[in-house]
Amino acid sequence: VYKRQESWDAEINKNWKKADCPNSIDTGMACLRRQGNLKQIIKLNRPVMLQLEDNSLVLLTGFNNGKIGVLNDSKQTEYIDKQWLDKQWLGTYFIIWPMPADLLQQYTPSQMQQWSLEMANTIANQPLSLKDLEQWITEFQNNNGLLADGIIGSETQMALSLNAYNGPTLK
Repeated sequence: VYKRQESWDAEINKNWKKADCPNSIDTGMACLRRQGNLKQIIKLNRPVMLQLEDNSLVLLTGFNNGKIGVLNDSKQTEYIDKQWLDKQWLGTYFIIWPMPADLLQQYTPSQMQQWSLEMANTIANQPLSLKDLEQWITEFQNNNGLLADGIIGSETQMALSLNAYNGPTLK
């Protein structure tokens, strides 16, 4: 059974190991497993896969009149009560984003720098050089509520990709 993260056109196998992200080779997407709450997801403003207490997954797509939109098996959005979700969801969620295939496995620091520079140029809408990159990344991290350390870890990769690719948002 597959759930479709339709805005990214990515097929996500619902039977992945529930404690980990799906295999990036299968999805072509990077993934981050997080623990949090709805306020954090609303601030993130991106569709996420919620891991329910029974280990099933639902794709959270948006909010409407105090209800939570999730994608059903017919790929239609249905709205559920927050009270139901409070009973079924313990805070684990997964977020996926596009990454080049060569960066989904082993990569060199220079490959990550080059990709990050491309993302920075897209986001800044101006040409930046490699020597400008660390300072730009630190400012970007600071502006996006990330640890402003200049390191391009998974949280920063996610934020770069979601901003540069103008990814799907919650409806």
